[in-house]
Amino acid sequence: MAVLQQTFLLNFKASTKQDYLLLGISFIYLLLPSVIFLLGWLHWYIAIPVTFFLIASGISFLKENKNLNYKPNTVSIKYIWAIMSISVIVTYYAGIGGYSGQLIDFEKHNAVLHDLIVNKWPVYYYKHQYIKEPVFLDYYLGWYLPPAFLAKITSINLTDFYCYAWSSLGLFLSLYWFLKICGTKSWWAIFLFFFLGDLESVYTMIRFFTKSILQWSFDWSFLLKELYLTDIIFANFSSNYACQMTQYEWAPQHSLGSWISTGIILHTSYFNKNNRFVLLIGSLSLLWSPFVSIGLIPIILISVLRNFKSVFSWENCVAGISLFLIIAAYYIAHYPQEFRWIWEMYKNSEGLYKVPLFILVKFGFVLICIYPFIKNNKELKPLFYTIFISLSIIPFIYIGHQADFLMRASSPSWNILVILVVVSIKQISKVSSSLKYLYYALILISCVRYSIYGKHNSELHELYKIKVSESNTLTNLYEYEWFNTQYFGRMESLFIEYFAKKHE
Repeated sequence: MAVLQQTFLLNFKASTKQDYLLLGISFIYLLLPSVIFLLGWLHWYIAIPVTFFLIASGISFLKENKNLNYKPNTVSIKYIWAIMSISVIVTYYAGIGGYSGQLIDFEKHNAVLHDLIVNKWPVYYYKHQYIKEPVFLDYYLGWYLPPAFLAKITSINLTDFYCYAWSSLGLFLSLYWFLKICGTKSWWAIFLFFFLGDLESVYTMIRFFTKSILQWSFDWSFLLKELYLTDIIFANFSSNYACQMTQYEWAPQHSLGSWISTGIILHTSYFNKNNRFVLLIGSLSLLWSPFVSIGLIPIILISVLRNFKSVFSWENCVAGISLFLIIAAYYIAHYPQEFRWIWEMYKNSEGLYKVPLFILVKFGFVLICIYPFIKNNKELKPLFYTIFISLSIIPFIYIGHQADFLMRASSPSWNILVILVVVSIKQISKVSSSLKYLYYALILISCVRYSIYGKHNSELHELYKIKVSESNTLTNLYEYEWFNTQYFGRMESLFIEYFAKKHE
């Protein structure tokens, strides 16, 4: 266990020039969308002071994490290029940039990009299918704004490339901090980063064979049909705790902000016990995804508890809170989305008995397997309990037409779950017991889930290749009222009246 503790107690203050450089790039990556938003959408007398505070905080962040006694780089340049190459290839495969087939959500992504490029900021809509009054674009813009800004000042025809480059960089940074925190350079860890999933396939097969043996009737086509469902426990009614590759294919606007924010908070705040910037990082994540920001709260809280005094910095209290209030006003203007508890989704609360089963199959059994390897580790044990509580509570909450809140808010905790799995595998490999091979098999089976419902499965997914320049406007994308009201805010709101620029 001492070896495990060493992995997590060494090198958490930018101990190499490589770490320092990539820590700075990561902070700028999170920061840039907020700066573009402030200067592009707000009155100058609000935007300039808050932007000044954010840039000053960025300089302070770099100074705080600088180490005058750098150690030799532990990761070779060849390995860095290899991670970047993987990021570029995976981004290509995910369809970002339109160079390969895109899942249906990219019709929305491309429409948001299109409207950001061809319209003045803030983006106003004066004609809408279902909303009689004028509205404005009120969505998670962190991923969209940098490519849209570049296309706005150059050419809309370059938007697809900008998205591809921007996302590849974000995925590279996500992988770097994941591997850094895991304390490994192993390729299998990268595989788990993308593909570690749940054990629903195991549950499905156990259920099928139990019923089939009892009835002595084996309907193999029925088994295949159930394996294709993403959530058999709740009859595909709720969102699914999917692997991170699936999250990246469908929602890079949530995933990249989540992974980088989690990496920086773990690196600088949790393990290094320096909370001087932790609230600021949380505020920067808001424009990327408010659901992800909610998912970061438990991680921020346990980081703060490790060094409470350092949280009262001007970076947190001035820059962080200022940005939080502005982005909060932006989201408060949004048209209300339906909030429901899970028991409101079922008549007479039927189906609630399945919640413990959901928890066990989705992540609980894996956590049970992990526990022996972290129970005596004071660094990892709080993270273990935090993600267990978070992943257990989140399924009870439904926001909007679908249960997207579950997958997006769980993203930081799921990322930490993958980290703990990697660390447990490193430890169990030193054990002589043959039981370790059973654990390896269990983890591999969880990774098989992607092969069933990934974008490559043409029976489940119809793929598209639409350029941003050819995209429809967001208001006319689909003729569903629930869809066409979830991306807009009210003109009669605090944000528009007091914060936003007025069109001439």
